[in-house]
Amino acid sequence: MTPDWKDAFNYATDVARANQLEMAIAGSPGWSVMGGPWVTAPDAMKKYVWSEMLLTGGQPFTGKLPMPPATTGSFQQVPIAEQEITRGTTQTLPTYYQDAALIAYRLPVDDRPFTQLTPKVSSSGGTFNLKAVTDGDVNKATYLPPTAVGEAMWIQYEFDKPQTFRAFSIAGANHTALEQFNGGPENRALSVSDDGVTFRTVVTIPGSIVPQNTRLIPPTTARFFRFTFTTLKPEVNMFAAMAGRTETPKPEGVNVAELRLYGTDRIDLFEDKAGFMPWVETPPGTESAVAGAIPLTDVIDLSKQLKADGTLNWTPPYGTWQLVRLCYSLTGRQNHPASPEATGLEVNKFDKDAVRRYINTYLDMYNDVTGRKLGASGLQYMILDSYEARHMNWTKALPDEFRKRRGHSLTP
Repeated sequence: MTPDWKDAFNYATDVARANQLEMAIAGSPGWSVMGGPWVTAPDAMKKYVWSEMLLTGGQPFTGKLPMPPATTGSFQQVPIAEQEITRGTTQTLPTYYQDAALIAYRLPVDDRPFTQLTPKVSSSGGTFNLKAVTDGDVNKATYLPPTAVGEAMWIQYEFDKPQTFRAFSIAGANHTALEQFNGGPENRALSVSDDGVTFRTVVTIPGSIVPQNTRLIPPTTARFFRFTFTTLKPEVNMFAAMAGRTETPKPEGVNVAELRLYGTDRIDLFEDKAGFMPWVETPPGTESAVAGAIPLTDVIDLSKQLKADGTLNWTPPYGTWQLVRLCYSLTGRQNHPASPEATGLEVNKFDKDAVRRYINTYLDMYNDVTGRKLGASGLQYMILDSYEARHMNWTKALPDEFRKRRGHSLTP
């Protein structure tokens, strides 16, 4: 707020009051939504992240657990998109990371990594290997080149003998200019074959814009499992067209980071349902209330045993145990569009104290500008005209709020 701007706003307040006009301001610099440079990382929007580790029962473990990604961005290791940063401040976004829980559960005897079966990996183009597409990093991708428009790009797993799988996860999709509003293209599918020649489609993959998508499928037995991506007709860049550039766009390939198959059930589209992006509820699918569920007797909350430096000293009971270290970090969303000096992190909408600090700081500025003419004497309203802060799915008080609303603990 420059001195000239303050004088002009104060004058506008006086004119509005003199003419009995209502006066309002946006909820933040820019139109969306509640953020600014005074919002600190602890007060900003959060999402949860996790890391996993397998332990063998009966063998004492003492060591540091893998640290979940502290990346400021939408999901796991995926950083906030560059264009989302450049529309506002050019400053480096902060990072913030806190542990939330450590859960251990005993794996069913038939739940083993499909990588142990060492399938052969092939593709319609590019160079892919099993390690690269199963390393757990959803941001480190390999490029799958386009085919002719309307034809399928593909990556395939070939097993020595037929195998049965019940779910899969995929990190890799084409992107479109307005996918935040319309969803991504629905050009992905899983197909299988017994001979590597004739394929049948098992399931299509919706146009979710979460970086990773998990699908539950009917138990499917085959030797060949092929992930397909139909090559799309290239989009005309509307911004280039508005600038008078007329270059002909070319078909695009896909950056593929992860392709995992599971022999046991998973929650269908859990990433969308967990609030990593806005999710439209659909009718019940193939999920069963009990199929593939882990018995509560095989789930242990180890949160109190996790030390501040991430180390754990624990001897698991018999069996193979999966450790899931749950933490939370920043989404990185900022108010926009605003001048760089007025751009900052969006406030945590799940934290009433953080929201109160945000509003008080924001209105104090206008209270000073108007000479304390807030309320009936001048500036009366704050308008939230368009919510474009996207997702958040964690706050420190969430477990307590969950218990208050549901009557039981968030953890077993």
